[in-house]
Amino acid sequence: MEGVPEGRGEVDAGAVIAALEATTGTRLRVNCGKPSPVMLNTIGAALGIDVKHCLIVGDRLYTEIRMGVDAGADTALVLTGETSREMVEGNRQNRLSQEQPVQEPPPPVPTYVLEDIGSILPSGAT
Repeated sequence: MEGVPEGRGEVDAGAVIAALEATTGTRLRVNCGKPSPVMLNTIGAALGIDVKHCLIVGDRLYTEIRMGVDAGADTALVLTGETSREMVEGNRQNRLSQEQPVQEPPPPVPTYVLEDIGSILPSGAT
């Protein structure tokens, strides 16, 4: 894996949570990190900003984009990370076909899909 020392991947929070639950026998009750909108809404409230008027930008569908969608904000997926246009289209199709079980939230679909972070502002804007 590029950019990671000795080719190792990064441990995601889900793996750490699962290990803690397994060793303690206790289930997680509240997740305040991504993709939960709790963190986003708390920061918005502290700053006096309604997150529904924000643009949440990220490169992963199931973290930043999921958090923004769940908080009711517009989202912009940048294609410089692990997500491809094909993955976005797959989520869009799955959402339309309703193939996922009822108890699962619909797959996240971003408001905008951008090649990179520089695409947020029009060229020449400062």
